[in-house]
Amino acid sequence: MGIYEIAIVKTLSYSSVFYYPLNKSELWRYLVWERKKSPQISSFFKCLNLLVEKKKISQIKNFYLLRKNYSWVGRREKEGRDAKYKILIASKVTKILRVIPTIVFIGLSGKLALGIAKTKDDIDLLIITKSDYLWLTRLIVVTILSFLGIRRKPDNPDVKNKICLNMFLDLGHLSLPKKERDLFSAHEISQMKPLFIRNNYYQEFISKNKWVKSYLPNSVRKVPRVSRTCLPARRVPQDKDTFFEQFARKFQLKYMRKKRTCEIIKKGYVRFHPQDAREWILPEYNKIIKKHVTCNM
Repeated sequence: MGIYEIAIVKTLSYSSVFYYPLNKSELWRYLVWERKKSPQISSFFKCLNLLVEKKKISQIKNFYLLRKNYSWVGRREKEGRDAKYKILIASKVTKILRVIPTIVFIGLSGKLALGIAKTKDDIDLLIITKSDYLWLTRLIVVTILSFLGIRRKPDNPDVKNKICLNMFLDLGHLSLPKKERDLFSAHEISQMKPLFIRNNYYQEFISKNKWVKSYLPNSVRKVPRVSRTCLPARRVPQDKDTFFEQFARKFQLKYMRKKRTCEIIKKGYVRFHPQDAREWILPEYNKIIKKHVTCNM
């Protein structure tokens, strides 16, 4: 197989894990290209058309798949409709949370960031805070969402339309830990949908994670600069480990002591999720690759 053929098969293999067919622009944007030399769009389109012509991959409507499966296309269209209401909820929640002066970015992550979701799914948010205000910010956010009755709780099986606060970062720790720099995280970062950006800090987040391009070189788009005039004017002094931050951290860690599973907690970086999705996504992805690359060689 040629390098473009392998790249296209890898890209469709990853989307197959989620039963998610890609259109042509998405296939180019999320092209898995683990080479130093950048891919050429003309060669990509030529190879894509050739693969369809030789029936090595399938095309249904405007979508591409490893094999012909009309149910996947119908599923994507349905989940696209179901996602609209969840995105509306996320936008309304963001309007409330953006008044917290220590929050500099709120992003929609997971499948919903792609514009698809099942009716019973929750809503994943990533929040970036000012330096040394992560735990205090989280405490405020959790309190607000709990009061509104829309926070996803670990022990509640009904997560439909609940807000899952799955990741917090602060401005001093924007770059993901090296052991988490893989194809899964590259997708999570590149497909994230910004809901609120304060003072262009999202651009800084993308800049700190340039390693994403080593997996998905076409995925990171330029983010328009945000006007400061439309943002709250109130500023918070940047103190180091304030009393309130220390108290908020100790209080929350003590409360979560008996409920913790595979969460990752480091200074300036916390990821709360009962299961690390990469543990099943990446093995399944490699399994699909092995099957299709072998069959097409």
